Amino acid sequence: MNLSLRHVLPCSPADYWRCVLDEDYGRTLFVGILGFARYEIRSQVERNGIVGRIIDAEPRREGVPSMLHKLLPYAEVGTLTRARGEYVWHTEHNTDTSRTFGRMRVTACPGGCVREVEMSVHVAVPFLGGMLESRIADDAKRAWDASVAFTQQWLRAA
Repeated sequence: MNLSLRHVLPCSPADYWRCVLDEDYGRTLFVGILGFARYEIRSQVERNGIVGRIIDAEPRREGVPSMLHKLLPYAEVGTLTRARGEYVWHTEHNTDTSRTFGRMRVTACPGGCVREVEMSVHVAVPFLGGMLESRIADDAKRAWDASVAFTQQWLRAA
């Protein structure tokens, strides 16, 4: 299942990336706003304008059948190429049944920046894969949409 999103944010691309790379921003967004059980930047290293990072995250378990709980924790492995304003990522899970790939581009526009996200969700669970893909895509869309207002609040407070 594929998902495409576009949001306009009232900040420069540099300010947006500063937020995204800040662990307090990420933890507050994911745990505080989105209700994740866990969010932690395991590693984040920048060399020559390229930021490589790994994030450990776990969505909340409410509403998910217990037999699927092992699918929830994941690591997001991503690379931000500052010169292109592009972050590319994939997720790694405890099992090989679920994969998410994505690309986020942030470009300047009058009054701020445009964030464009393309992501692909694949779940290989017999009889439930399509339903789970839809749920993950719906949750991702809600999270990306919620991040717009949160980012605005975060930047005002900074």
